[in-house]
Amino acid sequence: MFRVMIIDPKIKSSNTLKNMLKNSMDIEVLGVYSNTKNFLKEFVNKTTDIVFIWITTNHYNGMHLARAICKSCPNTKVIFFSDRNKLVTNTFEPKVVDYLFFKFSENIVNETITNSLKTIYEECFQ
Repeated sequence: MFRVMIIDPKIKSSNTLKNMLKNSMDIEVLGVYSNTKNFLKEFVNKTTDIVFIWITTNHYNGMHLARAICKSCPNTKVIFFSDRNKLVTNTFEPKVVDYLFFKFSENIVNETITNSLKTIYEECFQ
């Protein structure tokens, strides 16, 4: 079972993503967080395979958060999601495995998760 966390200030989109993840595969959603402070408190105490990050808000920068996650837990993968298509080009750095545009469907979420899990699996067993 893969363990994921979601950080998103928008409750509606994070709940949509959470429900899609729970319905799609062998995934445990460890938590949904609306701010980085609560997320970071929980993140340091949990083994997490994938973190979904809403890329930017007034309160935090998703890129900075992703770098901090990857530095402290190099095996954790990051998937950004946003409603801003223009941010896509800035997200593909090491350990950022994918990007979801906000109007994602369950099929897109499944495909993204499958690709991410494949990346994790390949890194673990090579």
